This record gives sequence, C-alpha cells and structure tokens, in this order.
Amino acid sequence: MSGNLIFVSCGQLTEQEKALGVLLKAVIDDTPGFEAYFAEAVHDFEALGRNVFDALRRCVGALVVLHDRGIVVGPEGEEWGTAQLYGLTKNWRSWRIANSSRRRRSPS
Repeated sequence: MSGNLIFVSCGQLTEQEKALGVLLKAVIDDTPGFEAYFAEAVHDFEALGRNVFDALRRCVGALVVLHDRGIVVGPEGEEWGTAQLYGLTKNWRSWRIANSSRRRRSPS
C-alpha cells in the first residue's frame, strides 16, 4: 500500500455512476500519501467479506457518493424519505460496524 487508504463508496447501477467511482479513485490515487479503494469488481458475498470489509477496517477516511434512487416506502405504504437518506443511514451503520471491528483489533 502506498499511503493512507480512502474508501470510495459510489453507486454502480449505471455506467455513469461506475465511471464517477473510477474517476474519484484515480484522483485520490494521484494525491501523494493517499490510495483509494473502490469495489468496482466485487460482485459476490464472499468477495464482499474478504475485500470490502477489510478495506473498511484499514481505511483512514471515506468518500461517499449518494445517488438519487427515488422514494423509499415502508411496508404499510408510508413514505420513509428519499433513498439517498436511507442509503446514508445504511452507510452510517456499515461505518459503525467497521469502526467497532477496528477498535477491537487495535492494540490498547
């Protein structure tokens, strides 16, 4: 690893979203002292656990891009808000899990 790892979380639903993630990774990689992790090639659960969670544990920061996914509707038809806010909540939980894991592994 050439520097401080930055986790890039960017949707890949469309080619434009994927291209944005690749571009962000390139900009970070070109910044002295930093290296980006962008999971463009992770497509199965085993790789998720092995690669993504490992990168989350090792990273010093994150760049999170939230794409518009429309409205999230609950089981009773109630509107929970935009998918962007729902995605932020999901990402926040992932970060809390990763940070908890990092703290348990770090020597005191």
